[in-house]
Amino acid sequence: MSTNRKIVAIGITLCLCFVVIVFIVSGFSFAYLGSLIESAFNKEANRYDMYQYNVEHAVMLSEEIEINPDDYISFSDYKFTDGQEYIVANYYNVLPEKDSDLPLRVNKYFIDEAFLFTDGDNRYFYTDDEKNLYYYREIKSDNSADLFIKKDYVFPTVEKDKVVSLLIYDSIVTPGFGDYICSDDFSKVTKITDTAVIEKTINEYKSGSGDFNWLDKHFNYPKDTDYLILAEFEDGTVYQTLGRKKVDISDIKAELKNNAWIDLCRVRYEDEWNIDNCMFITCEDCYKVIFFNNEDTSSYGVELDKTTLKLKLGS
Repeated sequence: MSTNRKIVAIGITLCLCFVVIVFIVSGFSFAYLGSLIESAFNKEANRYDMYQYNVEHAVMLSEEIEINPDDYISFSDYKFTDGQEYIVANYYNVLPEKDSDLPLRVNKYFIDEAFLFTDGDNRYFYTDDEKNLYYYREIKSDNSADLFIKKDYVFPTVEKDKVVSLLIYDSIVTPGFGDYICSDDFSKVTKITDTAVIEKTINEYKSGSGDFNWLDKHFNYPKDTDYLILAEFEDGTVYQTLGRKKVDISDIKAELKNNAWIDLCRVRYEDEWNIDNCMFITCEDCYKVIFFNNEDTSSYGVELDKTTLKLKLGS
């Protein structure tokens, strides 16, 4: 082959290589661009869904509700009458449990999100009466939300406020509950209005014994599940946690704890945790073991299959 032909052949080869490289890079670029577009679309869809959710769950009480925003503060800044911060109290509240070395760590208060009313200015109030505008969620321009509460609001308690019913709620997920009860779940709760049962439950709560298993005589849930017991008050849509009616799993607790501990040691420094510093929750489809670290500032949850008592697939 002559020198000129060799040069031409090399040139053609280099051109083909360049075309292939451009094609591959373009493919990756288009794929990356496509993923960015898809990601942006999903984010926008999520924002839209959040906005639609707030709109669809809100009921306009009037054309416009006049409030003074200066009368409200962020939930994170709110303090109870004893000076305790709401966030601290709600995430580290301690309730006693019978036959347990550890307390049930659940939030003290829940808000029923089924009661959601707007003032027409992206403020959604949790109330069933325009006179009781105690707390609201404000939707920001990016459709995220901030929570506000009236500065002089005093949370109801079973010690001084009338309890009109007990709510038996079966949606126990983790000890660090959010501030809301989903309206879809909340519509399925069992209400107990028998005054004698209410009084006995409150006395049980005040005594600190935490034994509520006798309540199973007063409601009929066939599920092998733990249930939260909440107090419903006359005024407002705030509910106070009184305790838990729990399934007796004493015969399998040791096996559950050991199996869950193996999973914790895979992803945590085990010297920062204590195998005995844990609590157990029976859910409808699994057992949960919640470990707390030595400083009691963090938790780690493990889901175990109800049949095998081993780590649940996909958890």
